[in-house]
Amino acid sequence: MADSSSYNLSDVESEEPEEFRWEDAGTGTSFAESSTQVLDLMRRGNRAFRDQRFEEAISCYSKAQILKPGDPVILSNRSAAFCRISQILRERSATASEYQPLNGLDPMTHAELALKDADKVIKIGSDTPKPYILKAKALILGYNGFIFLQGGQVRRIMEGNHRMGMVIIDSSTGTIADFACEAEILECEPLPDGRFYLEVEGRRRFQILRSWDQDGYRVAEVEWIQDVPPLEGSQEREELQKMASEAAELAQRWIRNASESARTGRRARRLELLQSGVPGALDPEKLSFWLVNLLNLRPSERLNLLRLRDTRERISSGLDLMRKEEQGCLVQ
Repeated sequence: MADSSSYNLSDVESEEPEEFRWEDAGTGTSFAESSTQVLDLMRRGNRAFRDQRFEEAISCYSKAQILKPGDPVILSNRSAAFCRISQILRERSATASEYQPLNGLDPMTHAELALKDADKVIKIGSDTPKPYILKAKALILGYNGFIFLQGGQVRRIMEGNHRMGMVIIDSSTGTIADFACEAEILECEPLPDGRFYLEVEGRRRFQILRSWDQDGYRVAEVEWIQDVPPLEGSQEREELQKMASEAAELAQRWIRNASESARTGRRARRLELLQSGVPGALDPEKLSFWLVNLLNLRPSERLNLLRLRDTRERISSGLDLMRKEEQGCLVQ
């Protein structure tokens, strides 16, 4: 059997939206008004479809569907529009997504909605192949969409080791930053609109040596990096641990103050986790990143701290910022 991911979707052309004709018999003012509204919505929807304004087309078709439930032409046109959006999102490059992220439903969800409408038309009964073509296309899009989501996003991450690379755009260059962080997803909660609520925690830093687009996702060759630690037993090491102890005590006090204004909800839970997970002074590098994670920093400021390979300098910067913000308890 051929792998459905090998199908070229352009070989299964979506037909033009069908023109709507109200064929039901009916009389009275109410019927006339309803039929006029549906005809107007379908004309607007088809015009939007042909202009590739598919979200607008779907909105028109959905309103028409409320006025005339179960109509095969309305369902068929809406299925085709869902397919078009799914395909557009599916073919969007990783680079485009980095610079202009999209909100809303993902490609797989649009494919599922297209499949539901096509199935309804088939159950109603159709003497044309269009609903079967739409169903086949929705199945292909749904399968491929799932693979692509797993390729670099939430579904694949959660089926793997729950880890991913998190990279920001460097405001000074307008391109992806050269330093980034491996993050682990600790909690993943699907939301009704197809998005996810995620709680993540940083693990390891890396420097990007080169990157490229592959299968719709940004992938990279990286080098793991660490701070250069002072020698064990040296005075420099002792001074660093003393600074780390001071930072940990200040951070604990700051978190307690912040917790008083966040009794419930996710923010309160986040503060509890932070308070119970303060790294010890014996691991100053880990504590330095935990410390700056508390601060309400701009992405460029975080990037500068991420680039540092001097633990002492990072803790010192974190303490200075924390003292300035202590009164506001600005915890992210």
